[in-house]
Amino acid sequence: FPSHDIGVQKGIAAKLSYSYKLNLGTGSLGIGADVGILMSSLDGTKLNPAQSGDQQIPTASSSSVVPDFGLGVYYQIPQKLYFGISSTHLVPGTLKYNNVNYKVARHYYIMAGYTYNMTQKFDLLPSVFIKTDGRATQFDVNVNVMYNQLLWLGASYRLQDAVVALAGVQWKNFRFGYSYDFNTSK
Repeated sequence: FPSHDIGVQKGIAAKLSYSYKLNLGTGSLGIGADVGILMSSLDGTKLNPAQSGDQQIPTASSSSVVPDFGLGVYYQIPQKLYFGISSTHLVPGTLKYNNVNYKVARHYYIMAGYTYNMTQKFDLLPSVFIKTDGRATQFDVNVNVMYNQLLWLGASYRLQDAVVALAGVQWKNFRFGYSYDFNTSK
């Protein structure tokens, strides 16, 4: 149940997810879907509007619930390549706070990556990640160097936003990593 508290707004999401994996060629295709609800509340009594009588600023507490759906597809050839596309909020709902309506925007995610075997012990792993709601788009370009299928070190650039340092370790089916963003935007 992911939740958030941002200023006078609080929210929680409850979802059920299902995925199916199918062997396809030399790789596997994963298909996933989720169904759930988004619950949000806004405490308008804590707002102090600069102009009294503004009908767009809620002055009372209210809450709203909308249904939520997501879908994604992911294809992978192990130790070679992967790509995926997904979307959240497939049926955009409208959260209603008394006299103010807030439309929940649909989001799209596209990712792809490749493993290039440089030597017997070193692999180069470039990847891209694109996030958009149709109005604003973020584009990440990443590269990691993996040593002996155990340790990795890398960097990422988020267009007009940040440079990121990455490090981690992989053990069996577990990955432990750390990243730190150095903001380049205001």
